[in-house]
Amino acid sequence: MVSIESALPGTERIGRRRVPTCEFWFTKNAPSAFDIPISKSNGIVTIAGYARVNPGMKSGIFSILANPVRPDSSVALTAQTATSSLSRTVYVKGNGAYSLKISPTSVVGGARGTVLGTVTLYANAPTGGAVVTLSKTGIGASVPASVTIPAGSKTGTFIISHSAVQITSIVNVKATYNSITATANLLVTP
Repeated sequence: MVSIESALPGTERIGRRRVPTCEFWFTKNAPSAFDIPISKSNGIVTIAGYARVNPGMKSGIFSILANPVRPDSSVALTAQTATSSLSRTVYVKGNGAYSLKISPTSVVGGARGTVLGTVTLYANAPTGGAVVTLSKTGIGASVPASVTIPAGSKTGTFIISHSAVQITSIVNVKATYNSITATANLLVTP
């Protein structure tokens, strides 16, 4: 039976939009096509679950897609044959909304003055920019539907409109990118 010799790359950093491949090498050429089972140590990546080795080849290749993660994380990928196994670590960069800041954090509803929201991502926005979805709960303030962070940047800003209220209201604002949400509160007073 074929046994695993080495794996390339030993480590790899990937983000949500990039789909790298991992390659496992074997000691002998495959006499016929076969699939090598590939397992993962956690759910931060999606993989096919096997690497196809074609006849006459010594390697099996499979694609890796990073799932949304908060901070930088790692996953061990393991190729298993009947006689041996080999694991390698893949590192996934944080790829969602990291933080949301509101300034000022308190405002008299409807009074003059601008309230600014600043959303920061874990990693730079990809080519084409990152569209961050915005939402809010509570009365006395409104936010745009989204803010686009330019490619290569980590931060984007947006204006929070506010209106007069009869009672003090806590408005919870949410910024979501790649299924990861950051929140902040704005206090609106009469």
